[in-house]
Amino acid sequence: MPFAGLNLIGSRVLVGADDAYTAMVLRAGGAVANVGINAVLIFGAGMGVEGAAVGTVVSNVVVAAAFATGLAAGRLPGIGDFPVTVDPRGRYADRSTLADLVAIGLPVMGRSLVWTVAEFPMFAILDVFGRDVVSAFVIARRVFGLLNTPGWGFGLASSSLVGQELGTGQEGAAAAYGREIIRFSTAVYAVLAAAVFVLATPAVALFVGDPTAPEVPVAVPLVRMACVAVVLQGVSSGAAGPLDAAGDTRWPFASQALGMFGISIPLVYLGTVTPLGIYGLYLAFLAETSVPAALNYYRFRSGAWKRVSREYRPEAVADD
Repeated sequence: MPFAGLNLIGSRVLVGADDAYTAMVLRAGGAVANVGINAVLIFGAGMGVEGAAVGTVVSNVVVAAAFATGLAAGRLPGIGDFPVTVDPRGRYADRSTLADLVAIGLPVMGRSLVWTVAEFPMFAILDVFGRDVVSAFVIARRVFGLLNTPGWGFGLASSSLVGQELGTGQEGAAAAYGREIIRFSTAVYAVLAAAVFVLATPAVALFVGDPTAPEVPVAVPLVRMACVAVVLQGVSSGAAGPLDAAGDTRWPFASQALGMFGISIPLVYLGTVTPLGIYGLYLAFLAETSVPAALNYYRFRSGAWKRVSREYRPEAVADD
């Protein structure tokens, strides 16, 4: 985990400096190395699960070493020059910077933990519906996760481009980048979701292998609801990017927590104690993304995130 964390930070440094390609090459190279090492240790050396664990550690160490070398030397053989150089002998114990990291980073960490924590009450409630519904829900979550893959890219692009403009004091340009990325990400999500919506039945069959399995009739409408929900996720993640860039991270965390714990999980529970039934699960999918989408977009449109960003760059003045 420490090496995985360093890899994440190293890639974000490069992405923030407009070099997402190098970050992609290094991390993708680590994934390929992981597969290769696992194959050798699992099948060649007969180490089984232990071999998979060792392969994961070794590949993460290799990638972390590549990032460290490139950032310290300013270039990496076979990769080329890095846009950012970090002095390994520099001074890092800066009180104000550490305070900013905690203030900005803790809500981001909390937002990442929302679904992980929510899994426990969610599955405890779903168990009332029976195994088939639980299986169908897991399938729908997998499809939702696959459809949500572009969101990582759009979120990073938004926070990086908006952050760069804020760093130079161009708040108007930062807002323009944010608007365009929200529109583009929503359009991409809509196209992907429409395709999966139409092909929901064969998509579910890929997970169960048997089109006549009892969970299929439950999973198909759930997958279609996930397709609707993921379009709203495009709005949510696109709008959260500028907020992240401005350091206004508490708002996306609060919106995500409210959507999940305040509305989504209660709707699932209502489905178990009222005639709402399985429809509570359908509505829960929408609530999970519609609440953050509405609140994050409202915060973006309000422009309050620009004022928050000035707290982290006190020399800044409003340009619009």
